[in-house]
Amino acid sequence: RSGHVEPTTRGLESMGRTVNENLFEICSDYPSCISQILLLISHFESSIGPGAKSVIKRLPFALWEPSSRDVHVLLKWLRSPPGSVLNEAAQFVILSLNYDSTLSLKSQRYIAHLIFFIYNYHLDQPSRSLK
Repeated sequence: RSGHVEPTTRGLESMGRTVNENLFEICSDYPSCISQILLLISHFESSIGPGAKSVIKRLPFALWEPSSRDVHVLLKWLRSPPGSVLNEAAQFVILSLNYDSTLSLKSQRYIAHLIFFIYNYHLDQPSRSLK
């Protein structure tokens, strides 16, 4: 599978493919690419809009094992205000992981610590609804 379309090999079938479909195919074959995509989204977060959620929702997280660096990216996103694009994206990622077969015990512990930490973090924040 190719992540790019060469002008000489472009056919009618590939012309209608979206970026999301291409990313899904690439990440299905190479799940470690998901880490790079999350880093890019994190790096350009100031210019990321709701479109980031549609990209993230198409990635095959059930095939991916996050590293400790990936967990730190998710932590950063979860510190965003609840309801924000990045916060919702991080929640989606965590809920989409395959806890039964793909994740090692070490990764499961990373995620459990992340959830515990972020739960306490948001408990300590002043309520936004009391303004």
